[in-house]
Amino acid sequence: MIFDNDEFAYWTITVERPLRLRVYPEREIPADTFKKADELATVKKAIASVPAGTPLDDWTAFAAATKLKKGQLNKIRPLITEKDPTAQPIEGEADADLRDTENVPFTYEGGIDAFMKNEVLTYASEAWVDEKKTQIGYEISFTKYFYKPVEMRDMNEIISALNTLENEAAGMVAEIVGGAE
Repeated sequence: MIFDNDEFAYWTITVERPLRLRVYPEREIPADTFKKADELATVKKAIASVPAGTPLDDWTAFAAATKLKKGQLNKIRPLITEKDPTAQPIEGEADADLRDTENVPFTYEGGIDAFMKNEVLTYASEAWVDEKKTQIGYEISFTKYFYKPVEMRDMNEIISALNTLENEAAGMVAEIVGGAE
């Protein structure tokens, strides 16, 4: 058998989906979160001063409204947010819990883009491929190319064999019971 190399090749792609966080500004921030006590006070004051109309289902908008530094936001984010599939997506941040990997054969008509359109985007419209994580692999499936399944017996032949065994078993039982009397 002769095969083209593309028959065995595939791309391993990482499919990402956006991180969505809901903000709970009323949650307590532990004192040991920051090394300086005045920094904790500054953060609490910034959270308290966020305008009332700021959406709590949009981390990006909330973070901008606090006017805090990125380092401060990184420290408090795990404390005052939770993942929420109904919240607004955070641009450029992937949710590690929703990450998936797929093997896309080189022979897939249209390649990775067509695979995403046909197999992924119909279920998760905001998904994307992290191209930095895409790898090429090869796999030879001996079962796929060389396995020849054993042909099944005809149903009538199986029923006939079962009937024969049943009759033999009944004869043996009669012999055993007859010998015991």
